[in-house]
Amino acid sequence: MNIINTQAFVLKKKDSGETSYIVHLFTLELGKIIVIAKGARTNKSKFRGMFEQFSLINIHVNYKDGRPYHFINSAEYIEPFWKLKNDPLSVLYSSIITEIIYRTQYFYSDKSIFKLVNAVFIEMNNLTISPQYLQWYFVLHFLRINGFGFNLQNCNHCNAVLESGKISTKNGYMLCENCSKNIETNLEFNREILDIFRFIEKKHPKKMIEIKCNKITKNKIDEIIWTTLKIHYDNLSHLNSVKTLKKMM
Repeated sequence: MNIINTQAFVLKKKDSGETSYIVHLFTLELGKIIVIAKGARTNKSKFRGMFEQFSLINIHVNYKDGRPYHFINSAEYIEPFWKLKNDPLSVLYSSIITEIIYRTQYFYSDKSIFKLVNAVFIEMNNLTISPQYLQWYFVLHFLRINGFGFNLQNCNHCNAVLESGKISTKNGYMLCENCSKNIETNLEFNREILDIFRFIEKKHPKKMIEIKCNKITKNKIDEIIWTTLKIHYDNLSHLNSVKTLKKMM
């Protein structure tokens, strides 16, 4: 058994026994782990108020390979992201991000994904950029890091320069108008969407404040990224956070 010190995002928690929590964390060094915080629900607990969703914390945990859960020794805030937590729209879009992490990251470290979450949550917490745009940034870079990024320059079938077309629901490929004319799908893209995706691919999340588009385009982009996630990840075919967002919006 080792005492591991690492940073962690809180994904979710639930009660355990009369006084403790079971907490799901996405950590920098260990990937996604489950910890037990003994006595965390008592008034005098050193963990009281520590394990709120989205929080970035530093933890010391008794870690043992192969064990389904581990015991946490100590924790302290690095960044609680209070502004994010108090903005309903930011909470909705951040919940999509944490659900994607919860369903896809397992017991291995992916520091690129961890740094991506941190960069996006920092901007979410600033409340200066649309959380919808930051969600786009997260998903597009999440797909790219995992080898599923869009080819935004050329048709995946004929290699023609892309201007508009459709996205294949079989493999997530972007196809030009000629190659996609016989495909039945609502995942259509135009030059405006391509330019937004190209901008997101090259810029820092703080630059997302420069994106300008109408409600129709926003809805199309949401549908493209959510459907593309389903294409590549079976366990993302029904995101509870997306259902909640659609009901609220």
